[in-house]
Amino acid sequence: LSRPVMNCCAADAEIYGILCEYDKADKLQKDSWVRVEATIHNVISKYDREVFNSPLLKVILIEQVKKPIVEYVYPK
Repeated sequence: LSRPVMNCCAADAEIYGILCEYDKADKLQKDSWVRVEATIHNVISKYDREVFNSPLLKVILIEQVKKPIVEYVYPK
């Protein structure tokens, strides 16, 4: 699940995303716009000697929505 984010101009635009777990993910259309209802969980992973905590959305419901007029999110 991701969304384009812009701080200043199109040149600095990035994609922000979050990991999701959904048993029907293979049925989703690439680059489609959706609304997601999910529960958030903490995933602990280890690499070398470091431990990382990452958010994971476990999807309950996904519904297709229209592409917004403005695709970008503008953080303050």
